[in-house]
Amino acid sequence: MRRAYIVLIMLLAITAVLALTGSPGSAQSRSGIVPRLPLQVGEYEAEEILFCQNPQCASSFAAADLESTNACSVCGSELDVISIGEKRILPPDTAIAKKLYRGDTSAPFWVSIVLSGVEQKSIHRPQQCLPAQGYVIQGSRVVEVPLEGRDPLKVMLLDLRRTRRMSNHDGVQDLSSYAYWFAGNQRETPYHLQRLWWMSLDRVTRNVSHRWAYIGVMTTRTAESEKHVERIRRFLADLHPLIQKEE
Repeated sequence: MRRAYIVLIMLLAITAVLALTGSPGSAQSRSGIVPRLPLQVGEYEAEEILFCQNPQCASSFAAADLESTNACSVCGSELDVISIGEKRILPPDTAIAKKLYRGDTSAPFWVSIVLSGVEQKSIHRPQQCLPAQGYVIQGSRVVEVPLEGRDPLKVMLLDLRRTRRMSNHDGVQDLSSYAYWFAGNQRETPYHLQRLWWMSLDRVTRNVSHRWAYIGVMTTRTAESEKHVERIRRFLADLHPLIQKEE
């Protein structure tokens, strides 16, 4: 394991040197994910998510729940399909797709795809940003999603908790699960270091920098049951073929 980390560091160093010298990849840069989300996934129908552009508010809404999609129902500011934080942090050539999926009886799913641009600065581990949004990560594990005609998809599953303050100042504990994985050109992994390894390997040995995507799926859970894990598996099994890029 230690040797693998040393090799990774060396490859990253070489990649950094190549980037500084401005040597572009000679091969065509490709992505394995379509940066858009379908209108329906299994029994779940998609709804647009809108974000308040006021940094002091930063509320988010399902478009169907709003009387007007022109202004934030909390502060009256402008709404957009991308959050103001993402606009400030992510490079302008980043492709983002977000939707809320609701079924008749099951809890909804919040889905996002972030596809990196040329600079490859758009992709990060959710462990870096979720705590800043008030989430406490209670645990993590790799879960396999059976897919037809191929090996299972491995995703990282995070158990989250967030305290929501009510008008009487009491705290309510919201429990959720967040599944994510990284997808490149014919490559998928739940591990951030594995993605960096493949990126460095492609850059050094093939002189190409493929665009990587980060796919995140969130839903609610209860502390007493693991039924949400099977719901996530079924949803991802339906979603996965719909966002794959055809060769």
